[in-house]
Amino acid sequence: SEADRMAGASGFAITVEIDAVPLSAAYAEAAGTGRAARMAAVTAGDDYELLFAAEPRHCNAIMELADKHRLAITRIGGVQSGIGLSLCDKGEIIRTPEVLGWEHNSAK
Repeated sequence: SEADRMAGASGFAITVEIDAVPLSAAYAEAAGTGRAARMAAVTAGDDYELLFAAEPRHCNAIMELADKHRLAITRIGGVQSGIGLSLCDKGEIIRTPEVLGWEHNSAK
């Protein structure tokens, strides 16, 4: 849901590659690593990861800082001209679910 909010606020299109989203070993053991398990993981709404975007020219500096501070950073998508959120799995565009995550203060 945060990627969708980021796309709306930025005026750009964001693509999330669900096959690139890291899963914990415990989650993979319990739920598997297939498309359904990954979709459940990216739409569960109870993750505590930081989602950010940066210009490609800053990639090396970001990765150097991550290494220096022992932070795990994973590229899970990209930003393009356009609008909205797209999800893909192994290069295939997939249907974006109606509910993307937990919505606080909603009846959903």
